[in-house]
Amino acid sequence: MEEIDAASEGYGSTGSDGLHHLIEHIQDAVVEFELVDGEPIVRDVNRSFVGVFGYDRAEIIDARLNEFIVPEWLSSEARTLDERTASGEVNYRRVQRETTDGLREFLYRGVPYDGASDRTDGFAVYTDLTEVTRTERRLQVLNRVLRHNIRNGLQVIRGQADQMRAGRADTEPLDRIVDWADDLDELTDEVRLVTDFVTSSADEQRRLTAIDEVVGERVDAFERGHGLAVERSIGD
Repeated sequence: MEEIDAASEGYGSTGSDGLHHLIEHIQDAVVEFELVDGEPIVRDVNRSFVGVFGYDRAEIIDARLNEFIVPEWLSSEARTLDERTASGEVNYRRVQRETTDGLREFLYRGVPYDGASDRTDGFAVYTDLTEVTRTERRLQVLNRVLRHNIRNGLQVIRGQADQMRAGRADTEPLDRIVDWADDLDELTDEVRLVTDFVTSSADEQRRLTAIDEVVGERVDAFERGHGLAVERSIGD
C-alpha cells in the first residue's frame, strides 16, 4: 500500500471527517498545534495558511510555530496567548505576525481543543487584516485633513459675516449664514464619530454606541435647532 505523506497533502489528509474538510477550505489561515512544554508545535496547517504565510507544509509541520511567525519583539505577547490556551481559554487579539513577504496584521483566535487526538491541543486561526488596516489609516488621515480644511473655511465665513453685520440694520441673511456654518461645523464632528466607529474594534464600538450618549447628542441638536430646553432622563 502506498504511504501517504501528510506534510505534502492537504489539511487532515490522513483523516476524512467534516471538520478537516471545513478547515482545509475556509479562507482564514488555520494551524493545528500541540503544546509541548507550553510551546505550540505545528501538527497541521490548512491551504490558506500556506498561501498567506508562505511556508510549505513540509517546512513547518512538527516545527515550533512561534519561531516561524512571531517577531522577536512580540515573543512575550505570544507566550501569554499560549499560556491562556494551555489553561483552556479562548483568545481573541489583533496581532502582527511574520510571513515570507514581511510583517502583516491579523485577527488571531486561539481555540483550545480537547479531542481524541493526543497530538492536538488547539487551533490558531488568523484572519489577514493588513489591507483593512491600511484602508482604516487612509480613512482616518482623509477625515483629519477634510475636517481641518472645512473648519478653516468655516472660520473665514464666520469672520466675514461678522464684519459685514457691522452697521447693518437687517442682519438676518448674515445670521443665517453663520447658522449654516455652525451646522457644518457640527456635521464635521458627526463625521469624526462615524469614522471612529467604522475603524474601531467590536469592543470599542460597543463603548462608542452607549445609548445615553447617542440620545444626549440627538437631544442637544434638537435643542439648538429649535431654541428649546428638553427635560431628559435615561435609566440604567
